[in-house]
Amino acid sequence: MNDCKLWYASQAALWLALFNHIYIWVHYSVTELPDMQRIYYATMRHTSD
Repeated sequence: MNDCKLWYASQAALWLALFNHIYIWVHYSVTELPDMQRIYYATMRHTSD
C-alpha cells in the first residue's frame, strides 16, 4: 500500500519537474533570448565597423 503512495508522489514530482523545465526554456526562448540578441548583436555590429 505504501508503495502506491510513493509511486504517485514520485510521479507528481516528475510531472512538476518536467513542467518547470519546459516553463524555464519557454521563458528563456521567448523573453530573454530576443533581448540578448538585440543587445549583443547591436553591440557586436557597432564594434566591428
